[in-house]
Amino acid sequence: MMKCTDVQTQLDDYLDGSLSADEQKAIDAHIAHCDVCRQELQAVKALREALHSLPVEEASPDFEEKVFATVRSHYGTGKKPATGRFVAGFATAMAASLALWFASTVYMPGLETGDSPVISLAVNQAQTVKLVFEAPTELADVTLSVQLPENIELEGYSGRRQLAWQTTLSKGQNVLALPVIAIGSGEGELVAQLKYGDKTRRFHLVVKTAGNGALIYQIKQLKSA
Repeated sequence: MMKCTDVQTQLDDYLDGSLSADEQKAIDAHIAHCDVCRQELQAVKALREALHSLPVEEASPDFEEKVFATVRSHYGTGKKPATGRFVAGFATAMAASLALWFASTVYMPGLETGDSPVISLAVNQAQTVKLVFEAPTELADVTLSVQLPENIELEGYSGRRQLAWQTTLSKGQNVLALPVIAIGSGEGELVAQLKYGDKTRRFHLVVKTAGNGALIYQIKQLKSA
């Protein structure tokens, strides 16, 4: 018989469907007879739904500048990224809740999960991808990393497939706008990783670049480590 603490620490993976069949059944059985865990499950669902409607504010200037200053010191100066810029009024957003760590989500404003919007984008033209981190309090020594597929790159950092840096998150929303550029046709995943202490969350976004320069973004299920 599972303990409540074991069930509650796995609710995020339970809702993501990333547990084994036996683990899923064990939690089903526990929740069916435990009012406390059933209420906790409903609270987690409500928080995840709230994150889907989380408004995406303008990029946080101080947060962005600190992040990119660290990136430039690690990987060279390059061309300073044009942060906070939108192309055709569209931005892809990834939102992470650090409050509970099991309520992280990936979403696109105004779109249902599973939809694949297509944006007309010429090769070598920047497109903004927003990372939105919601912190319950100020968090120091947070490690952020971004891994790019072969068909796109971060503006100002040509040839770099992976960037990693440490930063401090302020209480509330921390918005980081990453200007990416399509450099060729193909398909791959943009993976953003957020690590705080011994907790790690990874966010996966499929990026397909057609021969005509159009980008297709497709949400994939969250994976946790």
